[in-house]
Amino acid sequence: MLAFMSTRDGNQQVYVMSVDGSNVRRVTPGMAAPASYGSVSWSRDGRLLATVYRPTRSDDLDNGLNVIEFISLRTDGREQQILYAGINGERPDASPTNDAIVFEQEHGPFQNNPPIDIYVVRPWRLSAQSLTHGDGEYIQAAWSPDGQKIAYACAKPKQQLQICVMNADGSDARVITRGAGSHQWPAWAPEGERLAYFVETQQDRSVDSSIGTVDVDGSNERLITAHSGVRRDETPSWSPNGRTIAFQTDRLGNGFRIAVMNVDGSGVRMLTR
Repeated sequence: MLAFMSTRDGNQQVYVMSVDGSNVRRVTPGMAAPASYGSVSWSRDGRLLATVYRPTRSDDLDNGLNVIEFISLRTDGREQQILYAGINGERPDASPTNDAIVFEQEHGPFQNNPPIDIYVVRPWRLSAQSLTHGDGEYIQAAWSPDGQKIAYACAKPKQQLQICVMNADGSDARVITRGAGSHQWPAWAPEGERLAYFVETQQDRSVDSSIGTVDVDGSNERLITAHSGVRRDETPSWSPNGRTIAFQTDRLGNGFRIAVMNVDGSGVRMLTR
């Protein structure tokens, strides 16, 4: 089963579907605007982990600050539980043992480009521990399959994002990609030895994105998707058996669709239309 975000019903919601693109169904119930749902990922117990955004102003004007809730829910939308609440947190990822959540948090209004750090929190606790140090942009954290490491995208001020890896306690942080462009969205292969990501560049004044892979020690960095013209292949996610990678793409034009491919970039198949 695949989980994804879509605006097909008018606003951003969480959906699931079978791996062949059939049986699409909405998981999240409607919420009164301006509250909205954000990113979605899987917990290791088969539940979904999603983000809810709520404005901090009573008049609903956007001041760049949002109350966020990380919620756990079943794939039928039932048994919603709030695991953590805070300000301007995003992209939660549950640990393999399901007893911790790693996420990113901005230190100020979104539109002011403040420093962004990675935090880890135990569900239902009030305080979170920072794993990075407020000196750059540290985002899109993801646990390794064994829970011993965290991959993330990192950049010092005025530098482009690269893929980084650190121990689960924040120690031994290191950069593992070196190529040109903005490297984002690290996703662990099930065996824990490789990462997929996408790299964003500017082509003809437009954004072009391709998906790549790299070994966790920084070797064998390479792009695996190829497309003609300017296209965006983004947000890779490995299948549990490690044989395929799902991703979003605008290859068909008019917005993003979900696609799946073999781990070498071949055999691309569209799952949504």
